[in-house]
Amino acid sequence: MFRKKVLVFLTVAAFGLAALAGLAYSSQGPRSHDIPALRANGQIRLMVMTQDAASTVSNPAFSNFTADTITVPATGTFRAVVRFSAESACSAASWCSARITVDGVEANPKSGGDFAFDSPGGETWQSLSMDRTSDIISGTGAARAVTIAVDVAVVGGGSWRLDDWSVVTELSRVS
Repeated sequence: MFRKKVLVFLTVAAFGLAALAGLAYSSQGPRSHDIPALRANGQIRLMVMTQDAASTVSNPAFSNFTADTITVPATGTFRAVVRFSAESACSAASWCSARITVDGVEANPKSGGDFAFDSPGGETWQSLSMDRTSDIISGTGAARAVTIAVDVAVVGGGSWRLDDWSVVTELSRVS
């Protein structure tokens, strides 16, 4: 019984020191990011899309792979953090690219077609992921649906097989 209490105390103490060290570290040093750090007041909505059936794509320009909507509350400002993960096998001449859009606007970082989700010549199957953050989404006085989409392209021609994928969207209030 005594050991368990000591272990809990040491764990809490170590976590507290790590949190303080992280806080001190995060307030110093270069800030080489494009947009201000996301500090949210809490998750408002969660949307999860999944598929366990394989899809093969060969389009050289971005086309929609999957999309759905999440409801944005009537008031406040929000950001959507979107994660896409999948088993991937890229057989492209150049690379296999993905982008995430929020209501038709590419999420940050806005990499366009130069983001390589996967490249040819590697392992046959890989588990890969990406995450993106939307620009500010403002409430418009009425709740509204915002479309979250994943678009894919096979740069330079070829094919790309995606399997067992998920898209997780967290909508958080920022003010």
